[in-house]
Amino acid sequence: MVCFQWATESEINNSHFEIERTKNGIFNSVLATIKSKAPNGNNNTKLNYTATYTEASDGLFYYRLKQVDRDGSFTYSNIEALNSASFSGSSVCINPNPNNGNFALSLKNVPKYSQTNIEIKNTLGEPVYNKSYWLDSESSDLFLSPENLPRGIYFCFVTINDWVSLEKLVVN
Repeated sequence: MVCFQWATESEINNSHFEIERTKNGIFNSVLATIKSKAPNGNNNTKLNYTATYTEASDGLFYYRLKQVDRDGSFTYSNIEALNSASFSGSSVCINPNPNNGNFALSLKNVPKYSQTNIEIKNTLGEPVYNKSYWLDSESSDLFLSPENLPRGIYFCFVTINDWVSLEKLVVN
């Protein structure tokens, strides 16, 4: 699974975004089309976007974001590389889930000596917790107790280098 996150500070006549992927340098695959959140394509405040691609396969792939205006003109983001093969067999598990706001993240088969970022977002995509940890082994349990996490459904993003795992978190 690959999770994409970006934000705009303003939008003028924006229609939508397209996430493109290539393995060989020729971008001919559109993974997702995301409509603009801006009313009528115009906005002058920050808007956050997320998209998840669940059919990711192992290997080195290149991704870019295409922003398309209502008149059909477009611009591209920088190209980003992701090598998911180095994380083959890696896993993240939340225990217990559902929980009361206290839980463990079990990380298995992850790169040794890596920095890990844990970000929890509510269903509106707003961050409610964000913290970095240093992993010194291939398997680790991180015990988390985010303060004032009300009952509800959340999304827990675990990022290690360019690898992102997305887990659903339920707080009772």
